[in-house]
Amino acid sequence: MATPDETLSHPHRAWLAENLLRGVPAEKARETLVAAGVPDALAAAAIRETLASPVFEGARRLLREGRRHMQIVGLRRAVATEAEPRLAVDVRTDLEPEAFYAHYYGPGRPLKLEGFARDWPAVRTWSPQFFADRFGDVEIEYVAGRNAVPDYDRATPSLSRRAPLRDYIAQVLEAGESNDLYFVANNHNLERPAFEPLWADLRYPAGILDPKRRQKTASLWIGPAGTVTPLHHDTCSVFFVQICGRKRFRMAPPTETRLLERATAMYADVDPEDPAGPAADLDFAVVDVGPGDVLFIPVGWWHHVRALDVSVSVAMAGFTRPNWFDWYRPGSVAP
Repeated sequence: MATPDETLSHPHRAWLAENLLRGVPAEKARETLVAAGVPDALAAAAIRETLASPVFEGARRLLREGRRHMQIVGLRRAVATEAEPRLAVDVRTDLEPEAFYAHYYGPGRPLKLEGFARDWPAVRTWSPQFFADRFGDVEIEYVAGRNAVPDYDRATPSLSRRAPLRDYIAQVLEAGESNDLYFVANNHNLERPAFEPLWADLRYPAGILDPKRRQKTASLWIGPAGTVTPLHHDTCSVFFVQICGRKRFRMAPPTETRLLERATAMYADVDPEDPAGPAADLDFAVVDVGPGDVLFIPVGWWHHVRALDVSVSVAMAGFTRPNWFDWYRPGSVAP
């Protein structure tokens, strides 16, 4: 029998609790501890103590709840795979609001609306040169030096610079293919009073988007070909409108829980473009959007975005239904 002054080390106790919770038989756990140099009597006593602990019992109840939720997620993923072995995004040209909410917003299914916004004034008139000519003197915020920082998207505040929009557009047009500078959502440029006239060039499809909810629910991107937004999910659904140029999205559903193994906050440290990386055995839907196309991105869906051309884009989130899920942050769940 273990003497009172004999105790199991903290790492051994943590290992023991974790493995017992994972279902490792007590005898197998004892043999492993003994093989690691723990006296047999001490290992047996630690196992008895752990199994009898009210803390362990509480952890087991929480684990049971988590496993039930994971089975629900696993079932959804398995059924979806059987229905459509290759992940794909529906493509339509138009959609009534009732059908949109019933078949896409509610179930959380992405949708490409091809040419849906082609008649919007923004699609007909906006371009980098349009912004330089009409708003060239407006001081904006943009991000520079992204190539030097691995987590460049999360480093937006520290990489942000200010300049007249005319000067920024000149950099964009001279950059060629580059991820080093970008005018992104987190620069909040669309909220600047000087850009108020831009709202007249956007449309709010009746029954889908609410013009009364436009404030702080729309974002503007302008950048060269080659800009990348790394794999992440949002805490709201997004009506993404491509104004000028083309972008390529790689998307995966929230049920792809393997991405959570490499997630921090809303980002996953996975590059879907790397065929030899951690994403090699994951299935991503690939969707290209061009001028006038709209991509509905449901809340929680992972997406990686690359600009194929000099690009202008607007994301709108002011839906007529509730669209605030800031509590959804599985990558931030504490261990």
